[in-house]
Formats: sequence, structure tokens, C-alpha cells
Amino acid sequence: MTMSKPRSVTIQDVARACGVSPTTVSLVLNNSSRRISAETRERVLRYVRETRYQPSALARGAAVKRLSTIGVLSGFGGSHYLHYSYYLQVLGGVMEYAQARQLNLLVLNENLWSGEMSELRLHIDGRCGGLLLIGPREKNQLLPALTERGIPFVVVGKEKEDQAFTCVDVDNRQGAKTVTEYLLRQGHRRIALFRGSLLGFFDDERYAGYRDALSEANLPFDPTLVFDSELSYSEYGGQDMARQMLRLPPRQRPTAIFCGSDQIAYGVLDVFREQGIRVPKDVSLIGFDDERKAAMTDPPLTTLRQPYETIGARASQLLIERIEGAESGVQDFLPGELVVRQSVRSLTVR
Repeated sequence: MTMSKPRSVTIQDVARACGVSPTTVSLVLNNSSRRISAETRERVLRYVRETRYQPSALARGAAVKRLSTIGVLSGFGGSHYLHYSYYLQVLGGVMEYAQARQLNLLVLNENLWSGEMSELRLHIDGRCGGLLLIGPREKNQLLPALTERGIPFVVVGKEKEDQAFTCVDVDNRQGAKTVTEYLLRQGHRRIALFRGSLLGFFDDERYAGYRDALSEANLPFDPTLVFDSELSYSEYGGQDMARQMLRLPPRQRPTAIFCGSDQIAYGVLDVFREQGIRVPKDVSLIGFDDERKAAMTDPPLTTLRQPYETIGARASQLLIERIEGAESGVQDFLPGELVVRQSVRSLTVR
């Protein structure tokens, strides 16, 4: 009778037994200076001694390379990501952080998150120490799959209120409140919200911030001044909502419009130009994002600036901490900055 050869202990076995990720095991075995608790380090080393686990030289070399590589996964498929200011500026922050710390970047992409599970094996094939996911859609299957497999990741852009993943985003609620409060200080009382579409958490947060400001100013909420569109946060969505608003009787129309994105504001400006409506003389307009184009519209757009590069850098920092063994669940919301240009007119408060 031939005895089968005992199966060698793998790094996955060590990680599973110690309740940590394979990445953490690699860091311990390579005596990394990265932050790992003394308790975790001792637990891993004790198990390694007991099982006489021996990583191969090839595996150690691959681990070092993997730990110094960040994967960036975006929902903007193919070359389309080149047209999205948000993605490019966040990626710029990631690149700056990586360059300063001698990390490598591996840029991946999905076709608007439509095939994330079919491509799962490509994202966890060991090339990266962890993943940054920029703008994953709500109810995305990839996030729980990565969690189940112990792959460190950080989400850029929070999508659900009960989300337990590590994420970084602008403070959407406070940002929307800041925008609405600015319009109130300029004397506006009939302020419309062009909400976009009911996409998820960030949309709900901007809606909540708008209502917070009205409530604190003791102004009644008027649902007829809130618009949305199936065309979402795009110029086409802005055009659609502008046309909806123009169906209101003139006396019921707003004196100012808070657009949920700069893209929406661009579409509004197009329709108003066609209809001979002057901004800001006839109606004031304010956006959210501060895309590069916002300063070049006619008139230049007042908006809330998202700290794109800071978001990218902070997400990268949190990913490194996750790779080093930090627990998931950190949610970091960064403040936006109001940028005042020429698209808002001050009214005399009666």
C-alpha cells in the first residue's frame, strides 16, 4: 500500500488558522516594519513554528512585489474613464501617494460593473496587495466576494448607509447643506434641487443636506421644487430637469437652483440659453463637484469643490493599512469647499 505524501502547509492555511489575511502572514514572515500588532505577529510566528511552515524563495519574492502594488478598479469601462473628471482627479491623488511611497499601480477596469463577478479571478490573482474600487455601483457583488476571500480593499464613494466596508468620500450631506445655506444668505427662499436620479447613498445625503439647511432656516419644504431624471447625473439629466421646471407657472418657479452635480448644471445652462433665460439675472445656479470645466462656463459656475486628490491619497493610505492588517469599517468623509464664481445673484431680503 502506497502512502500518500502529506500536503504541505500553505500560506493560506497559516492565514486561516491565525484569523488574518495571507498578506499579513507575508508581512510577518518578511519582518516588515509596517504596523502589525505584537499579538498578531506572535500568533503567526507560533503557528509557523508548530507547523514548520517554510515559504519558498519564489513565493517570498512574489509576496514582496505584490505588497508593493495597489490595484485600482473602476466602473468606467474601456477608454471611457478618460472622459470622467472625477475618476482622473481621484486617480491623480492615488498616483501621487504611490509615487511618494514607491508603490506600483495596476489600473484595471470594468464595463460599468456589469461583469465584476465573471472577472473576479483576474482581480484576486495575486498581482496586487489590495484593491481600490472607485465608484462601485450599489448592491455590487464584488465587495462581499472580496471580503469572503480576505482580499484587502477600500471603496472610493460610499453607497449604502449600512455599508461596513472601509470607504472614503466627500461629506455629501454637509456639502449640500453648505451650498443651500450660501443661497439662503444671498436672499433666496425658493430654492430648487435638481437631484439627478435616486442612485444611492450619496444622492440621499445631498438631498438630506438640502433639507437640513431649509429646516434650520425655518423654511417649509416644497416637494414641487425637487426634480429628478432617469438620465441621472449628466448634462442630459440637467436638460431634462430644466425642461420639467419650466413647465411650472412663472410665479412658482425658483429663484435659485442647486444642481446635484456640475454635469447637471451644464445641461441646465444649455436649456436656459435656448430659452433666453439669463443666469444669474433671471435665476441663480450652483453646482457640486468643481470639475475643471466649471470655471469655463458662461457664466463661470459657483459650486462645491470635492477634494479629489485628497480622497485618492487618503483611500490609498487606508488601503495600505488594510494590507497591514487593520480592520475594515473605517468611513472617512472629507469636507468640500465652496467656490464662489458668477452664477449666483444676491437678492434683497424682504
